[in-house]
Amino acid sequence: MNYVHQTPTEECPLTKERQGCSLSDCCGFRSIICSFISLTGLITTTLILQLVYDNNAFQGRLNIHGAVATDYINCSQIGTKILIKGGNAVDAAIASMLCMTVVAPHKASLGSGGYIIIYNHGYKEKPKVIDFLNNTTSAEFDELHVRIPAMLRGLEYTHTMYGKLQWQDVVEPSIILAREGFEVSRDFAYETTRNVNLGLFRHINAGEILALPKLANTLELVSKFGTNVFYNGSISNEIFLNKTNERLLNDLSSYEPKVITVQKSSLSQYAIYYPSNFNFLRSIIEEMNMLNISKENASSIDSEIIVAESIIKLALRLKNPYVNYTQSRKFTGVSSIDWQDTYVSIITGLSSPLNLAYNTGAGFVFDNIDNIDNTNSLLSLIPIIFFDEATVCGLRGVFSTDDSIIAGQILYNLLLRSMNVSTAVEYPRYYVLSDGIAIENDDRHSGNRLLHDSLMAIASMSKVDPNMITKSVNVIIKRKNLINGHSDSRGDGLASRF
Repeated sequence: MNYVHQTPTEECPLTKERQGCSLSDCCGFRSIICSFISLTGLITTTLILQLVYDNNAFQGRLNIHGAVATDYINCSQIGTKILIKGGNAVDAAIASMLCMTVVAPHKASLGSGGYIIIYNHGYKEKPKVIDFLNNTTSAEFDELHVRIPAMLRGLEYTHTMYGKLQWQDVVEPSIILAREGFEVSRDFAYETTRNVNLGLFRHINAGEILALPKLANTLELVSKFGTNVFYNGSISNEIFLNKTNERLLNDLSSYEPKVITVQKSSLSQYAIYYPSNFNFLRSIIEEMNMLNISKENASSIDSEIIVAESIIKLALRLKNPYVNYTQSRKFTGVSSIDWQDTYVSIITGLSSPLNLAYNTGAGFVFDNIDNIDNTNSLLSLIPIIFFDEATVCGLRGVFSTDDSIIAGQILYNLLLRSMNVSTAVEYPRYYVLSDGIAIENDDRHSGNRLLHDSLMAIASMSKVDPNMITKSVNVIIKRKNLINGHSDSRGDGLASRF
């Protein structure tokens, strides 16, 4: 039997005479190189196609994601669409708040003021706070019993400093919504029924479609030419219904927001940042720290009662000046996060219930401050950033409210009781009102009755139905790379994420 013996060869790649090597006869190390190049080309092509044809899927696979929480689902969705378009959390929050001025003018108006807080967890710098509230009164505007309309100046300033998309792209969704119409919410319809003079609005019912063409025109001009057209241009005369008053126009045109310092408090291993003028929240956090309640015991009914009693006693002792406005002021908060781990919250409101007698010719309603007390009522608006200082990718988040007592309850639920965000927000609350305390009732929580009985022993019960106190807190949190957002059911909103 004859055998054919062949000497093993390493022609590819060692034989000098072979100058090339086709993909089909690759072997050894060159085979690995060829395979790697082919695989890399295939992956690159796939990713490019996904980027072009499926932007949302591409972002999801690269962990490029975000969320927005507001009191109106359309506004939350507008925010996430801005994120998908390439905008950052600042762009998304501004677009969502402009949307709220369209769909919820009883809580957010171009005529109101507020705060914006911004924090990037990657850079670990101190949060920034833009204040377009504290300097919104003047002698001339006081005579009209209204606040300087600071909203647009505050939003544009923030966008100029920290936004990414073009200003026009951020404003455009709200123009479309105002021009084409939106579904009227129950609370908006209810607020309009309390006015004899409907002004900008006809008689409306919940569920109807309402368009606001004057507001759409105002926003369109602002999107094209910036806010100067509002504060020092053609719109400024329309605001005052073409009644010439040079001093009013001067006060309007000279208005500027300002950046203010932040206050830091600590609770357990968490840093908590908020505007520096909120001494009452600082006192609440200090009080919770002194109780020295561990995370293991924080969810017990005994601990819950101790914390609630301590906060209410503190509020009664310090005579929180903003208690008197709890029922009258209206507010709304927008929270957002982007894939760069940037957190933003914008909070605004009206000092008193919507008063359509203060209509403007530009499609919005002034914030009515008919007495000196109302002038200060919005000073309780508070945006909050918190994060775990002990763990790099630990829990961090953002929210805003108009009540430091509510803020204390949310922080206690999230940071010490380790509740998920939905439970932390929806958990029954207690309020300190001008005529006593009010406690939400929820039979699903066994300790609710015990808490109610304990608090009755230290303060009188308010005559106000706590279920009518619709203070919504819209929260976004992140732990490691997992984002969770929740819009408070008290505000009838829904969060949106992608």
